[in-house]
Amino acid sequence: STIRTISRKMDVVTIVEGFCDAIRLDRLHTDIIILNGAGNASHVTEEMLGRYQHVCVATDMDEAGDKAYLKIKEICPKARRVRWEGQAKDIDEAMKNGFRLYLA
Repeated sequence: STIRTISRKMDVVTIVEGFCDAIRLDRLHTDIIILNGAGNASHVTEEMLGRYQHVCVATDMDEAGDKAYLKIKEICPKARRVRWEGQAKDIDEAMKNGFRLYLA
């Protein structure tokens, strides 16, 4: 699979679509799963997420991102969507603009 994981042995994981999103999250206290495209959400497994106390999904704010979130939520009911205040297509842009992030 094309999915990549950046693991720091945290109890939180954030799932993002691309490398720019991952780079932006790098300073936060979270492991990161990079989908390399929303379509790869179907490759995320229970085994990948099982050890995490918190699963955050920061996919893009578009139809593909919504579908990816729902796919992940199916296999991991504790998954929560990362949102932001303000207009931004993805978490990279949202953080670049200083928008406040929250879990929905």
